[in-house]
Amino acid sequence: MSLQQGKSERRILPRWQASTKAAQTGGFASLKAPPKVTVTSGQQFDSVQESFLASPDVGTAAEMLAIALLEGKEATAKSAAAFIEEHAAKAPATLVRFARSAIHQDNEQALAVTKTQVRSARSLLRLNPDNPLLWSDMARHYASLGHKERANRCMRIALHLAPDHSWMLRTAARFFVHQQDADGAHALLANHPRTKQDPWLIAAELACAQVSGRTPKYWKHANEILRFDKFAPKHISELATAVAMMELEGAGGRKRARKLVMRGLLAPTENTLAQIFWAKQQKHLGNGFGLDELLRDTRDAYEADFRRALAEGDLITALRAARTWCIDEPFAARPKAEVAYIASLLDDHDLTAEMEREVIRIDGEADPTLRMNALFSRLSSGILTIEKNQDELRRIYSSLVNAIEQRKDEAYHAIANLGLWHYRYGAIEDGRDLYQKAIAIAEKRFSLEAATQAAVFAAREAVLSRDPSAPTILVQAKDLAKRSRNKASEFYLRKIDVLAISPDQVNQILSPGSAERFLTVAEPEQKRTPTFRVKREGGRLVVILPSARKGDRT
Repeated sequence: MSLQQGKSERRILPRWQASTKAAQTGGFASLKAPPKVTVTSGQQFDSVQESFLASPDVGTAAEMLAIALLEGKEATAKSAAAFIEEHAAKAPATLVRFARSAIHQDNEQALAVTKTQVRSARSLLRLNPDNPLLWSDMARHYASLGHKERANRCMRIALHLAPDHSWMLRTAARFFVHQQDADGAHALLANHPRTKQDPWLIAAELACAQVSGRTPKYWKHANEILRFDKFAPKHISELATAVAMMELEGAGGRKRARKLVMRGLLAPTENTLAQIFWAKQQKHLGNGFGLDELLRDTRDAYEADFRRALAEGDLITALRAARTWCIDEPFAARPKAEVAYIASLLDDHDLTAEMEREVIRIDGEADPTLRMNALFSRLSSGILTIEKNQDELRRIYSSLVNAIEQRKDEAYHAIANLGLWHYRYGAIEDGRDLYQKAIAIAEKRFSLEAATQAAVFAAREAVLSRDPSAPTILVQAKDLAKRSRNKASEFYLRKIDVLAISPDQVNQILSPGSAERFLTVAEPEQKRTPTFRVKREGGRLVVILPSARKGDRT
């Protein structure tokens, strides 16, 4: 198996945020909204909060919790949830479980929160049915639950109520991409008369054109806006970054791309930072942008924080950031796929399986990379035995062979997984040969990082199966890790080094709880060249080390 991150391409598509959260950003305020776009939920929130503070009880706490979640006011929601948890004896059991989910969210609890948000949004829509922001939020909640048709209906109503609002147009475009309608997303922006005057919309049009494989309509307008500095830096951050990404993919555009990235970083959005961290990893953009400092000063940059931590090999922080990213974009498969990737590196196979189920729930199916990572995790877990799981093992084998025969991009990934299958259930020699084939294909056709991770897990399986070639394969993995500078691979190689010495501790070493033990490596002590003296004894020279006991001679 070669662990591989999620979908390789990232475009600077607009963020799809809850309206109350988006209202605090520059993208929402860049153009004035039509008069009919009103938000009454904020006034209701203030009223409920005043009631709770004046006379706190379980009833007002429940109401404040629901509205705070809809408003995106996380601190207030947790405060109300804590009050309910403290007074659990006076509250219905379902309310207590919901309150606890707001404090200690896992994916099942987050799902319960989303369902509650749908109910809250429905109540607000009954009071204000012409509010496009609420319809957009309702679409977001339905998409998070995997109800695509309902989400589509709600988003089209929102777009009908605010057809000229910049934020609504970008949100709808992002939604259509999520619905696998990139052509529709691009057509919406390319054909709207407002796009050519709005840098936010042009940035979105460029990104949607890339996703749909079309030629951008406003490429010339984008470059003119950047040339004449008509807008404040916060309004061209994503535009400059979108143009930079297209320059990176063109011939000889790297120098201009770097200048544009610097423009985008003058007042970056969290989307800009995430795109540039991705470009550094995938497109070898280089350093010198001060990204870490910018990241500290940018709100809600969960994806960028994940990518930074992963690049540095801090897998625990990367996992925490990716899980927060999942909460911030509950409708999206990518953050869940990244959680699954990190979980596999941490040997948390249950979490990897959970993320695959979540993606299938919201999208109907998992993409090939996530599917292969989930198979890797299933085989690595050690819970499948020939005695009890013959049918499942046969199905896994058939699915891997089928993926290889189709000769798609994930074929090398399937070859590596088949190597794992043979190491565990077939023959060591077949497993070794398949892994080596996967490593060669990955290095030639994909990336050094992919080849490195294939080699790392080939080394793990060789050590576990006591393959006589294990030392050679481990050296190969370490050489590739050094060349690729892949911190995640270096982390896992430290596990394998200890595993080779202490195979009886396999359950402790290959477990999620061991992560902190292997995240950092102490710097080796500086070895000093020992002083020594030479003397002649019986016609021969004898070297005596200073620490030698009497009689020790070399």
